[in-house]
Amino acid sequence: MNEQKRLEALRSYRILDTDEEADYDDLTEIAAAICDTPIALISFVDKDRQWFKSHYGLAVDQTDRCHSFCSHAIQDPERLMQVEDAQFDQRFHENPLVTGSPDIRFYAGMPLLDKDGFALGSLCVIDQKPRLLNQIQQKALRTLAQQVIDKLSLRRNNRELLKINQQLTATNSKLRETEERLNKANTDLTESKERLQTILDLVVEGIVITDREGKITYTNRRNREIFKMDEKRMLTLTNVSPEFNNRTLDGSPLPQEEHPVTIALQRGATTINREFLVSDQHSNSVYLRMNAVPIRDHNEMITGAIGSFADITDSYFLQQKLKEREVSLRAAISSANLGTWHMDLQTKELFASARMKELFGFYQDEQISYKSVIGQIAESHRKKVIAIAEASLRQNEPSELEYPIIGYHDKKLRWLCATFYAYTDPENPNIFFFAGTTADITERKMEEQRRSDFIGMVSHELRTPLTAIKAYTNLLQRIAGKNNDKMLVSTMEKVDTQVKRMEAMINGFLEVARLGEGKIRLNITRSDLASLFKIAEEDSLVTINSHKVIFAPTETTPLDVDQDKIEQVLINFINNAVKYSPPGTTIEVSCITKNGMAQVYVKDQGMGIPIADQPFIFDRFFRVESDAMKDKKGFGIGLYICKEIIERHHGKIGVESTEGQGSVFWFSLPVSII
Repeated sequence: MNEQKRLEALRSYRILDTDEEADYDDLTEIAAAICDTPIALISFVDKDRQWFKSHYGLAVDQTDRCHSFCSHAIQDPERLMQVEDAQFDQRFHENPLVTGSPDIRFYAGMPLLDKDGFALGSLCVIDQKPRLLNQIQQKALRTLAQQVIDKLSLRRNNRELLKINQQLTATNSKLRETEERLNKANTDLTESKERLQTILDLVVEGIVITDREGKITYTNRRNREIFKMDEKRMLTLTNVSPEFNNRTLDGSPLPQEEHPVTIALQRGATTINREFLVSDQHSNSVYLRMNAVPIRDHNEMITGAIGSFADITDSYFLQQKLKEREVSLRAAISSANLGTWHMDLQTKELFASARMKELFGFYQDEQISYKSVIGQIAESHRKKVIAIAEASLRQNEPSELEYPIIGYHDKKLRWLCATFYAYTDPENPNIFFFAGTTADITERKMEEQRRSDFIGMVSHELRTPLTAIKAYTNLLQRIAGKNNDKMLVSTMEKVDTQVKRMEAMINGFLEVARLGEGKIRLNITRSDLASLFKIAEEDSLVTINSHKVIFAPTETTPLDVDQDKIEQVLINFINNAVKYSPPGTTIEVSCITKNGMAQVYVKDQGMGIPIADQPFIFDRFFRVESDAMKDKKGFGIGLYICKEIIERHHGKIGVESTEGQGSVFWFSLPVSII
């Protein structure tokens, strides 16, 4: 976990070292009762200690973090951690809380996971005797842990509401200042009505003035444009006439007493930025943002009201869309745990998210630069990353690549998947930005490496018995030849063919490891695709009796290739067609030459591949997960090897498939010039 970020999240709740509260004590008492334990704690894991908000059955309110069971529990925040007997657990058997008071034997802790995914601590129960919780007790502990999180969130929300109230107080002060300015404007209006009307016709907002009863006495040009109504008609209406169809933002009728002008007339109060819906003369809905203030005479008696309003229809819908997109974007980034960044190309200033800094091994509050980020990329990939980033900028196209980095402070090796893209400032097209996202793929890379190492080791060990089988086969071939046993000679030739195929398969496994290291070797010679087809056809006649394999006639097609490896690809395609299609169905193998490329197709009548899985079918170790695949064995490396072989021959490879209707696997290779 990102410990620094987790600690920041914990402290944002301002719960540490607060007084005891009955709400929290009730939860620990309930937990102890349900789980039948003498001790129950609400524990928050601080930097060097664990502090107990509630400690039922335990006199202390904190312990050192180094002795904390909860520090272990939060390492897997989604799961309930149980220790049946701490005396026999390597993590805790020497813990002073086990060897001494309170003599812990059994521990069960449910991490307190907030909505941002940070494990703040745990709700735990403790006993002095070994045991485990039953399913009902486990569920209850999870439910109570969520109650703790809900109370924490409520505490923080209340604090934020207090802050908002303070901001509202400041806003009210500004409103009073605005009211004072409007009062002064009223005086000016009385002194020079004609001049004011001329000015009001020039402003971009709609202006309306009413008398004491709300009857409209003045309307400016913009007002009439918004409502698409002439002045004569407008001056016959009041602020709440049915023609305006005043509504709240949700479409329900706006009560007359809540209209800004009515508030000014009846309460003598000023309304600022009230948003509501109206209808124009053609019944089109219009979103308004309105201010209204009462007009007073020299005796402070209200004689009317003045309102100003703007048509915010376009901006309202745009704002709603932006909010929805921002929420979706933040949710996507948060759920994917991505690091984000952008750079001003004029100033070269880099702005990185906390997750981005974490991935590159920087501190959260540390200023980083483009140069410092590039400096953490492993030298083996640094030039390639720079080249791709610069190409992305020049061509104004997004790019994606994977590369290893060494953390700046923590010196950890991580593999990252990064995207790059350029864009301009929507408010100033002359300002350019370069931005992107970064994801941690270290675990996937390590898993791939572990699989490659395992396959390489197993393949190496298989060579010894295979070598012995090959030797016995050669010996039997010689004996059969001396005895003129034609049947045995023919049989041993077929056995030798299968031994060679097994040897090729083992070599294929070894090639997976070599591919990861870029060490695959090609023995390029002039070959004929028609001959390769004939070899594959003869092989299928001997080894395949469950399906009908039809090879279309193929003309002489010269290729400069590693013949064994291209044969390996073709055989792999045919064997997969047999493996994933019903017995008795037909498999068709064909080739056409087009635009200087020999294109080979293997078509089956099998189960097909789901559309969602097709982009990954040639990825290393990828296997389709479905009920139909449960009994199909494999490592997910055959098609990966085929892809690498074809691409290293400067060819292309692909699949066309419809689920339930079969698949067509294909590859193409450059035809050699005779």
